[in-house]
Amino acid sequence: MRFSFTLLLAVSAQVAFSQVMLKTNLLYPTLVRGAAVALEVATPKHSSVNLYAAFGSNGDLALADTYTFQNLIVEKRFYKNSASFFRGAYWAPYAKYMHRQIYKEGLHGSIITTRGRDSDGHSLGLGTVVGLQVPNRFIKRTFIDAFLGGGYLAYLYETDAKNPGQGRFGHVDLRVGLSLGYLF
Repeated sequence: MRFSFTLLLAVSAQVAFSQVMLKTNLLYPTLVRGAAVALEVATPKHSSVNLYAAFGSNGDLALADTYTFQNLIVEKRFYKNSASFFRGAYWAPYAKYMHRQIYKEGLHGSIITTRGRDSDGHSLGLGTVVGLQVPNRFIKRTFIDAFLGGGYLAYLYETDAKNPGQGRFGHVDLRVGLSLGYLF
């Protein structure tokens, strides 16, 4: 209990005395019908920690299937040759956790209907991204962040009650973003 409180106090103090940027990924509503928000906190030596949370649903990646997801990503950004925080090219290793529920759909005549949850699972993995974050010249204290990267996730799941079972497989994690941020 004391350790948790001390850790929470230390993180709060770091955020309170650091530069902090709040961002949203502008591609999320289009790509995965969801939303994403990130909190980037400056750390010493032209680096930062980026905490990224997202949720959404998508039926476009697999024929006649839909899934919902929530994920949390922690990345450590290292800016190259930057004179100040949050500016310039960077690379960032990351760790990702995702909870995903997959729903099967079927055709009933000419109407697609949801038949129910097919599986529920959790992914854990690592990866890296590269990006460029620059100040927006038109709106004060705002930044534009473009990034691309990928990694590998291990997915553990359980199937529904009709077909009980467990499974595990690995898959590639693709990350792409164009974020707009505000520096506090």
